[in-house]
Amino acid sequence: MAIGRRRKKRLTDRWLWAVVALLIMWGGYQAWRVHRQIAGQVRHQQEHQRRSIDSLPVGGDRVSASKMDISRNKPFVRHPHTAAGSIPLTPSEMDRVHQFFRRGIALADAHQLIAARTALERAWHMTAGYRTSEFNSISRWLAKINTHTLLSGVAYPGDHWVRLIQVVPGARLASIAHLYRITIQMLLDLNPMIQPRDMQAGSWLLVILGPFNANIELTHRRVDILLHHQFVLNYRFKYTGVITPAPGEYAVARTSYTALAAGAAELMSLTLAGEINGTRETVKISNIASPDVDMVMPTKALAELIKMLSRRFSVVTIRS
Repeated sequence: MAIGRRRKKRLTDRWLWAVVALLIMWGGYQAWRVHRQIAGQVRHQQEHQRRSIDSLPVGGDRVSASKMDISRNKPFVRHPHTAAGSIPLTPSEMDRVHQFFRRGIALADAHQLIAARTALERAWHMTAGYRTSEFNSISRWLAKINTHTLLSGVAYPGDHWVRLIQVVPGARLASIAHLYRITIQMLLDLNPMIQPRDMQAGSWLLVILGPFNANIELTHRRVDILLHHQFVLNYRFKYTGVITPAPGEYAVARTSYTALAAGAAELMSLTLAGEINGTRETVKISNIASPDVDMVMPTKALAELIKMLSRRFSVVTIRS
C-alpha cells in the first residue's frame, strides 16, 4: 500500500516538473517572439529612414545622405562646421537649410505632418550647434509637430518611430517599456486608458521605439531632447552656483519626487552620473534652487524630462 502511494507521488512529481519545464519553454518562446518583433521593427525603421533621407527632393534634385553628418549609430553627431574654430555654414548650405525649412512649413500647412517633420529634421541637423535664428525657428516648428504627432498618443501613418503592438500572454508594462527602451511613465502617458493590473493578452498598446536621449548645452543653457538622433523638444535651465557641470556623457542615476505640504510646490530632482576623465561626476537638476543643485528647470519641463529619460538606456551629453 505504502509502495503504491510512493510510486503515485513520484509520478505526480514528474508530471509537475514536466509542466514547469513546458511553462518555462513557453515563456522563453514568447520572449524570443517579442525580441524578434522589436529587432525587425528597428531594422525596418532604419531602412525606411535611410531611403527617405536619400531620396528627399529639394530644389529639383536629390540630396545624398552622405553629404549630411547624420549618424545612425550614435544619439547625435554635430555638423563638421560646429567644431571649435571652424568656418560657418556656406551660402549654398544656408540656401539648402532655407529650402528644407520652407518645404517643412508648406507640408505642415498642408497637414502632412510626418513629411514636414522629415524635412525640418534635415534643416535642424544642418544648423545644429550654431544657435542661429534659423536654428531656433526650426526647433520651435519641430517641437510643435512632435507634440502633435510623436507625443500625441496617436499612431500616424508613415511615422516609423511609433508602433501599435498587441500584448502577448505574460507581458507586463515594465517588460514592454524595457523592450522598447522607454519609461513606464511614457508608456502610461501614451496609453491613458490602460490600467497596468488589468492589462490582458491581446490588448493593443501604443509604443515609441526608444530610447530618448538629451543634449545639455551649457553655453546656451538649453536641454535638447532627442529620439535617437532626431530632435523632439527643448527646454531652458539656469545655474544655481558658480561651478558648472563637467562636459561629458552621463546616465540617469536616480529621480525623486516629493509632495510637500498643501499649497507648496512639489519637489522634483533628476541626478545624472558619469565617469568623466577618470573621475566620478554627478549633476543634480531640480525644479527648486538649493545649494546642492547644479541646474534648475521649470516643474513642467523637468517632469517631461524625467518621463522621457530611461535610467537604463538613455544617454545625457553635456557640452560646454
